[in-house]
Amino acid sequence: PLYSSAASDVYKRQGYNFTGTVIDAAAYGHPSGYALATTDGVWVWGGIESWGRHFTFPGVSTKSFTKLNLPSDLDPSAIKSISVSSGGFMFLMNDGSVYVFAGSLNGGLPANRFNINGSGLTAASTNFTKVKLNATTDLTNIDQVIATHNAGFAVSFSQNKFYTWGTNVYLGNGTATVSYTHLRAHETEAD
Repeated sequence: PLYSSAASDVYKRQGYNFTGTVIDAAAYGHPSGYALATTDGVWVWGGIESWGRHFTFPGVSTKSFTKLNLPSDLDPSAIKSISVSSGGFMFLMNDGSVYVFAGSLNGGLPANRFNINGSGLTAASTNFTKVKLNATTDLTNIDQVIATHNAGFAVSFSQNKFYTWGTNVYLGNGTATVSYTHLRAHETEAD
């Protein structure tokens, strides 16, 4: 690994061969991992892990600068922003919907970890899923997303609402954390 106390340029002749126009980027984990979203795809590299838990993307070696295989209904040019944590990758789309990859995390935790998928699944998915309010209704009109280790958080400024979901979340209603039962987005709005 390259250790440096100074910032380093990331450019194509160093092996960072991406295409498209940069939309957003994120750094996360321990050791450091990175994600880059462009109009042509999403690239990941570095230590795609946190405290010994590794993301498992089907067919991807994440130690190298690698393009992710996105589902056909996830157009990378429609990504507005990304948020990444040890719990998963979250994409806010231009239409206000949210996609999550919570996939398998290896080491220290069960292999079928589904922390923040938000679609109601009770096992790890091998792909990105859309966050839902219920079995048939997608979460929409979102302006900001934040991925955490055990939960997802989304805000709709225009509707004055926020949403939480995950396997260990606070719902914002004064109750204790909800563990492994809150698998879709929970709405909270101002009075």
